[in-house]
Amino acid sequence: MHIKKCPKSIIKGLKQLSKHFHINISSGRSLLYLLEMYQEILDVANLSFTVENGHYTYFNSTGEIIQHYKVRITERQLLNKVRKNIEKRGEIEPKEMFLTLHTPKRLHGLQTYDLQYLYNGEAYDIGYIDKGHPVSWFKNHFGKVLAIGDNYNDKEML
Repeated sequence: MHIKKCPKSIIKGLKQLSKHFHINISSGRSLLYLLEMYQEILDVANLSFTVENGHYTYFNSTGEIIQHYKVRITERQLLNKVRKNIEKRGEIEPKEMFLTLHTPKRLHGLQTYDLQYLYNGEAYDIGYIDKGHPVSWFKNHFGKVLAIGDNYNDKEML
């Protein structure tokens, strides 16, 4: 899988901001993807990653993981069933807690599963999707929070 690199101008800005603020990067991507994408700032202590649309947060300085949502075995079984039914229709991005299926076409039949899903025009996120809960967690622990988003999966966060 091709992993994008964060532009150097953004890396420079994040390093400067981290001197005054805790920086949390929230994404639908997996932790391994983000660690590779932001490898140039992994030496920053005030950095964390909330991954897979709000499932958990990894704190760079301590290695601590805060789980915001726990996937139950029934959900895992449903996700496996969906994966088997759709894996030949597009590219499934590796995730731990939910599925992302990259497909240019809308899929029919997802509503028959008791799972959340969101289509952004190029991919489906299937499973629990809520970046808002982690933002509340950060607000309770750090005080003021600034959230910036650019996609449908950022709605609750914003």
